[in-house]
Formats: sequence, structure tokens, C-alpha cells
Amino acid sequence: MSRSKNLNRLIIMGSYFKRDSYLLGGAIGIVLPAVALVIVAALFRFMEQIVGTPFAFEKKHLFLLSIMINLFPLRVYLVRFKYDKTGRGILALTFLYVIAFFLFLH
Repeated sequence: MSRSKNLNRLIIMGSYFKRDSYLLGGAIGIVLPAVALVIVAALFRFMEQIVGTPFAFEKKHLFLLSIMINLFPLRVYLVRFKYDKTGRGILALTFLYVIAFFLFLH
């Protein structure tokens, strides 16, 4: 694949994320914490194998860490881009995650 085609794909993808939409905010609010949870859990599991002793983190703490990841795109969309709908979509799902955490995991 040529370099220009890769650059065009990055430009198209970048413009896709620069929209003011509740649907985009919802998608970011769902996908980003799920990916973060998988990465953080794998990282802790890898570190436990290297060190040889388990860490004192419970699964509920990993869940909270993955929810906190939503704060970064929330700030970017609300403060930097001024996209209220996308920011509100992320914020709504973050609130739902926190409510679910306190109802079911805490």
C-alpha cells in the first residue's frame, strides 16, 4: 500500500472523530473503557508473572481504572473542540458505568 493511501485513511479517520454527535460520544464511551480494561488487566497479569506475586488489586479496582480513561476524551471534546453533544455522550456513559459499579460491584 502506498504512503499516500495510508495518509488519506488517517485524514479520513481523523475527520470522523471531529464530529459533534451523541452517537460518537456513546461509541467512545463504550469502546474506550472496554479496551482500557483489557489492556490494564493484561498488563497487571503480565507484571504478576514477572514479579511472581499477585498485586493487591481487585477486579473492581481495574474496572474503576478503565472508567477513568473516559475523562481524557471527555475533556478534549468539551474543552478543546467545544463539541457538547459528543462530550455529553461520553459523560452519560461514564455516569452509567459509575452507577453500575456502585450498584453491582461495590
